[in-house]
Amino acid sequence: MKLTHGAYILARFSTDRQEADSIEVQVSKCREWCERQRLPVLDVFADEAVSGMKETRPQFDRMMRLLSEGGADTVVIYDQSRMSVSYTHLTLPTNS
Repeated sequence: MKLTHGAYILARFSTDRQEADSIEVQVSKCREWCERQRLPVLDVFADEAVSGMKETRPQFDRMMRLLSEGGADTVVIYDQSRMSVSYTHLTLPTNS
């Protein structure tokens, strides 16, 4: 499987008590980083008011599906806690 060169940006806020604009801030900071690295942004995945403790999150799940199909070679997150609180359920694709 050949990976597409570029980045997916993953953003999330946990509860309805958080500010929705926190996703905009996360995405903006990630885009700035990608620009400095000259890394094209291929797509943005944002789950709103979804806990990182959940094993299923609509946008995260969609991103993981696309990654397994070779959709990007990089995932950019503002903070590792936006990816997941627990990494035990993550399985990233590998080249065999």
